[in-house]
Amino acid sequence: MIYIVLLVVCIALYIVSGVACALVAVKGNQTLKHFAKYLYLAAFILHSVFIGLSSVSTAGTLLTGPNIAMLGAWVIAGVALVMLLFKNKAYTYAMFSAPAIVILILISFYLHFSMYGDAISNAVYYRWPMLVVHIVLVFLAAACFMVSAAASGTFLYQSHLMQKHSVQILRVDTPALNTLSRVGRVAILAGVVLFFVAMLIGFIRLVVLGDAHVIANVFTTEQYLLPRIIFSLVVFAIYCLYLVFAYFIPYSVSGKTRAILSLIGFVGVVVLIVVSAW
Repeated sequence: MIYIVLLVVCIALYIVSGVACALVAVKGNQTLKHFAKYLYLAAFILHSVFIGLSSVSTAGTLLTGPNIAMLGAWVIAGVALVMLLFKNKAYTYAMFSAPAIVILILISFYLHFSMYGDAISNAVYYRWPMLVVHIVLVFLAAACFMVSAAASGTFLYQSHLMQKHSVQILRVDTPALNTLSRVGRVAILAGVVLFFVAMLIGFIRLVVLGDAHVIANVFTTEQYLLPRIIFSLVVFAIYCLYLVFAYFIPYSVSGKTRAILSLIGFVGVVVLIVVSAW
């Protein structure tokens, strides 16, 4: 029962803090600054406590579907929190991260109860210790992509206000367009490098599995990996296209087009984590 209460309170705190961050960033409500920041911190602490208690109850963190989604949400939240606490005008990052975190936590919750009673273990980890490195790299890449998505979403919003000549542009508490564009580019570049290394580790494992099956003369398929591979390649292709536009032919498309690509890519990342956890 304590786990459900912790999870419900954690989700509520993320939602309220996300709304508060949105009011600060979009509406320029200065009175909510500290409230939004420390509410997000409280949500992250509860999130961490929940993961810790779950790990203790299972004698270690199981690298299975529910925990993959939960840990993915935790890493994204951690990066957003660091930016919120130590970077000026970073409320937009927490605003964009909160919905993704809540979605991943709810999916983790659903998967936990759908798998309840099934035999769950870290058997995959024992057969492949590099799984931890693979998962951590994917989560760090996802956090980088979240930062870029937040910067891109804010870029689009500010561009819209400027195009309309709205006085609201004077009230928003967000970084300048050039800063947002630069943050988006750098975050995606870092994320693509991390994601590529994670994919490389995964593909090497897949090749080794294939060779082992041939040597053992056993007809074995890894069909459950196919959706993960497809979504990984799609996400990687989207962000590579973004980097081509951003660094090699920067004047071929507008900043808005690159921002939209970044947002599409992050949606793909969330879907990839969900597919991997399922």
